Amino acid sequence: MQNNKTEESRKKIAAMLDKLSRGVVVVEGKHDIDMFMKLGISAISYDRLMRNHIDIEEGKIVYLIMDNDNGGYDKESKALSFLIERNCNVNTELGHYLLKLLNITSVEQAYQP
Repeated sequence: MQNNKTEESRKKIAAMLDKLSRGVVVVEGKHDIDMFMKLGISAISYDRLMRNHIDIEEGKIVYLIMDNDNGGYDKESKALSFLIERNCNVNTELGHYLLKLLNITSVEQAYQP
């Protein structure tokens, strides 16, 4: 029974990572970027996004994946407003679901031993 749940979780995570790899991933900082690089997914920092140093290809989904804490909620809210003003297609749910599925509160915890 446990093996089925584990395999189901792995499939869900693989599907999420595939979606993330086809979009633009925005995270809080360097450690989060490093974690996604280990998974083969490029990410940009919240600060870089807010300084408007990126061009988002039309049709790409921007995935906001912030930590599950007050700082993360604040940055997510600001980034969401920033991106909506620029008519970007934004997804915050996938990040929340990923953290919940992995039972973690910060992105960098996903790759800690």
